[in-house]
Amino acid sequence: MTLTDLQTELRSIEDHIARLHLEIEKMKPRTSNQRKTFYTEITEKARRWPFYGLSVSEAPDVAKHQFVYSLAYLIVTDGQESYERLLYLCRLAAGCGMDDTAQEIYQRGAEFDIEALDKFCEDLRNYQDSWLVEAFVIANLEDTISEQMLSLIAGLAEIMGYSGEELSVVGLVAKSRLTGNLDLLENIPYPEARCWSGAFADYISKEWLASQRKLIGTVNLLEWKEFSTTPQIMSTIQECMKTGKFVKCGMVLVAYEMQNNGDFFHPSTTTMEIMKAPCNGVALFMERQQDGKRPEEQDKFLDVYIVSYFDEY
Repeated sequence: MTLTDLQTELRSIEDHIARLHLEIEKMKPRTSNQRKTFYTEITEKARRWPFYGLSVSEAPDVAKHQFVYSLAYLIVTDGQESYERLLYLCRLAAGCGMDDTAQEIYQRGAEFDIEALDKFCEDLRNYQDSWLVEAFVIANLEDTISEQMLSLIAGLAEIMGYSGEELSVVGLVAKSRLTGNLDLLENIPYPEARCWSGAFADYISKEWLASQRKLIGTVNLLEWKEFSTTPQIMSTIQECMKTGKFVKCGMVLVAYEMQNNGDFFHPSTTTMEIMKAPCNGVALFMERQQDGKRPEEQDKFLDVYIVSYFDEY
């Protein structure tokens, strides 16, 4: 082992010891005054810096309370009053317009009736994606996650009807929220069942979705000559996927026969053209018209895109 390797190893051991000391401090019981300060500080910070933008903030009070208190239950099951997790959840609650203090939210989590799962799933049926994202985020705000917390999240996801593949997508959305890196969502697995169109709108910006729209090519459906009653170019679609169809790299998006009527110097030609998907995604076709060389006629085009699975199509 070189001196550099030894120094690296020593730093690693020091970091590990520091983390252990931190965990030990967290596990020490708090005095009454310490607990009061703990909850008061979290409450004040949460109200000063709430998280806005979640659609559940517009939900009925019953759904908002179920959303927040069930997430508090996750924190309680971990066995320690995590400052980071409770602060994050209180900021969510403040953004939803709830006046509960940090102590009240933690207490509600301890009292949450996890046995009443039917009511829980019914109240949150329109917010299940968001709930799972926030559950993953809260779990990962600490370096360690208890098996009990992970088992609880996985069990609730199964009751909600999520497959393993769908849960991995939710996990990526949560990771993108934690890291602020939406580009992670470019790597979601090819969906075998669920359509993600419009999902996770609370977390995926319209600007990012627009940046993911790849123009693959344009079909000239009708293009007029300047001084002629016949078009310069006419294309006949032979094969075309439907908008919203999941595609894999190499699949044919559109096949068409293009007729170019030529001019005095160039003969007419007819060619078969094929446009293939360069990557996985969703096929999107948009017809448009624009003024061309012949004022009384408009040229017609078909733009072919590959868009994100989360886009609206």
